[in-house]
Amino acid sequence: MACNRASQDSNIAAYGACNSTGAMHPRAYHIAHGQRTGPLAKQQSVALGFSLESPATLPCHNKGAAHVTAAKNTHQMHCPAATGLQLRQVAVQAMVQPDIGSERDPLADESQMPLIGKRIMITAPRQYAHKLAAYLIMAGARPVWVPSISITHIRHEDKSKLDEQMQSLSQYDHIAFTSRNGIHAVMQRLEELQGSTQAALQALHDSQVQCWALGADAQLLRSYGVRSVQTPAEASTQGLVRELQKQGRAQGARVLCPVPLVTDGLVEPPVVPKFLEALQAAGAEAVRLDVYQTAPGSDQTACAVERQLLRNGGIHAIAFSSTAEAQGLKQIMDGAEAIRDAVHDHSIILAAHGPYTAAGAGAVLGCRIQCINQDFSSFAGLVTALGHAFASQK
Repeated sequence: MACNRASQDSNIAAYGACNSTGAMHPRAYHIAHGQRTGPLAKQQSVALGFSLESPATLPCHNKGAAHVTAAKNTHQMHCPAATGLQLRQVAVQAMVQPDIGSERDPLADESQMPLIGKRIMITAPRQYAHKLAAYLIMAGARPVWVPSISITHIRHEDKSKLDEQMQSLSQYDHIAFTSRNGIHAVMQRLEELQGSTQAALQALHDSQVQCWALGADAQLLRSYGVRSVQTPAEASTQGLVRELQKQGRAQGARVLCPVPLVTDGLVEPPVVPKFLEALQAAGAEAVRLDVYQTAPGSDQTACAVERQLLRNGGIHAIAFSSTAEAQGLKQIMDGAEAIRDAVHDHSIILAAHGPYTAAGAGAVLGCRIQCINQDFSSFAGLVTALGHAFASQK
């Protein structure tokens, strides 16, 4: 049985877990940090990542109430009558994340699905592909996944610089996270080095470094327990630089930039180098830190069926969420010319998640990408752009 909603503002809600499985309201954005074992817990705290002006009381389970007590920027929810329950400690995001595709009527018929029956080739790595696929499916599409790149931890022998910087966070004014994978890599490694989640958060807090993230990535960073996260108005690397300049916090600042190490034949897209250059031009000292690895995700043999679909006109659109994906697909599909021929012969739509990806992927393939998600804070905008593109073909 999940704790009910407590809110003093229509935009703020929190949900806590209080049963043996740690179940939460399905719309709550959360991450489990651990689970008590051994003796059954009589009291369990759930950290709520937001501030209330006054204490609130939440109905909990049928044996008692959960009390939210103000304590600076964090509140602890205690379940004193939880005897007989194993409780999971959960960090709860202040903002409730809507279900993927929830903006669409789940009972809609085909006339309300703009991508009904369209086979959309998605080239994103597994970390993003399932999210994009969910949006496409809710719009009626049939995603065809070709994992053109893979994203993994950097090799053990490449971690020495990462570890060194994790011990030197106080030397920086800002950490500029430009991807969700960078957030995962840094927070997980910091936790490993410090020995626990709380120790990692304390080290980050003590360093007084300001964390930055792009768009919805800020929610992920907060879900790790990071309280102070800033986001630029435009969810892009260049938008982050402009925001630092606007706030007068670029000149003379030292900025740690967790980025991917591009390997195994892929060429680093221009986004990261241009980001570092823009920071330097704004008067900041940009320090590059490779924290995860990007490599080819598949090959021609493994994707033989998908290659045949593309050649024979079985694909209606290709959607890129990064420039590196275009490089990977180029290797899988026998080069850029083969992709261009298929696009021309079968009127395949090329789509990109944002203008920077459109420019980069277009340069890799040697053609212009015109279907562009302008609201690139989420994949919902890419679905909308594809819908408009297909409608214009009729």
